[in-house]
Amino acid sequence: MVYVEFLSTGSKTHLSKRQQFVNYNGHLSSYRQVKYGKPQSRLFTFLDSVNDICNVLTSSSLHIILFAKDMSIFLSCKDLNSLSLILNKELSKLTEWFSANKLSVNIKKYIVFRPRQIRQSINIKVNLCNQELVSIEETIFLGVISDQHLTWTSHISNVAR
Repeated sequence: MVYVEFLSTGSKTHLSKRQQFVNYNGHLSSYRQVKYGKPQSRLFTFLDSVNDICNVLTSSSLHIILFAKDMSIFLSCKDLNSLSLILNKELSKLTEWFSANKLSVNIKKYIVFRPRQIRQSINIKVNLCNQELVSIEETIFLGVISDQHLTWTSHISNVAR
């Protein structure tokens, strides 16, 4: 079993003077200073540091939902070219913000919601933190499964199981 333990030298310095060590089958590594990141046990401190993320994104057609450590961005646009331009411009601002705050992001996918009448896939090029994101047909948001046509089929099937 491997686990990493974080140590803090006091409540006022829990972000700047943290140390960690690794325990592998009872063998302990030496202590090393933690230079980046936020301790998960300090969720409210993390939230304080990311609350200004909403100020980074400026498009009036963009909506952000923050929930604990998760963030969802919604953009509504009738024209796909405009949607792609606005979204990538705003995500470029996010990339700069994450870099400036020495935070990493674990986002690899996006979903385009559309009416059932539009059957063909809609793929646009979306980039965040120098990675191209992959288009998906279904996602889970706060425990609710939504597909690209906003039907309840997958969610109901999952709950019924």
